[in-house]
Amino acid sequence: MRVHNSWTAVTALMLGCCLASVCLAAHYWGPNSGGHSHNNNNPPATAPSAVPPPAQPAVPSQLSVDEAAQSAAADEFAKDQQNLKALADAAWDKFQLTPEWATAAAKLTSAKYDLDAAKAAAKETLANNPDYKDALAAKKKAVDDLAAAKAGGDATPEILSPLATASLQASINITKIETEALANDTGVQSASGKLEIAQHDADMLKLKFQQTLSADKQYAEAKALVDAARRRFDDAHAKVVSDSGSN
Repeated sequence: MRVHNSWTAVTALMLGCCLASVCLAAHYWGPNSGGHSHNNNNPPATAPSAVPPPAQPAVPSQLSVDEAAQSAAADEFAKDQQNLKALADAAWDKFQLTPEWATAAAKLTSAKYDLDAAKAAAKETLANNPDYKDALAAKKKAVDDLAAAKAGGDATPEILSPLATASLQASINITKIETEALANDTGVQSASGKLEIAQHDADMLKLKFQQTLSADKQYAEAKALVDAARRRFDDAHAKVVSDSGSN
């Protein structure tokens, strides 16, 4: 009987504990628990705003692309031309030091000096020529008459035109006399002939220099680069012109 009562007491105690646990849970986790409930009454979190994709770089137009290519081709062409010129200048400086060219250059300089001296002597002789003196006087009168007419109050085209024509004709007459005098002067003729020979000899040496330079391997390679660069620039320029015409 005592055992039965003991089991009854234990059962009652267990039921009491379970009831207390249920009440406690209801207090903390029930709908009125003051925020202890598993039910989330807070508003839903806002979704992050979408980040716009990065801006794509602008695609250059065909004209701008071809203009850039033309500019690059022009720079390359100019650079190759400078290199070629530097080679030619260096070769010419070296050639000028050769005895052959030094002799020809000296003869050319002397011939030019002799011709200038002969012309000066011929002009001194011409200054005493009566026809030349008359031509100079006629020129002075024509210039003075034209200047006086321009300064006057009746400077109409009808008055100025014949005076201007007379002044021009006087200048032509003087030039004709001077040219004939120089051409017929024996000293000028002799000096002119010597200058022609000296110039021919110098020109032949320059031609020889050009032929030697063209045969030089380094110069030939540099010239080939210039020719190729010129073609690339011409092609690039043609594309730019075509693009401009199509726009």
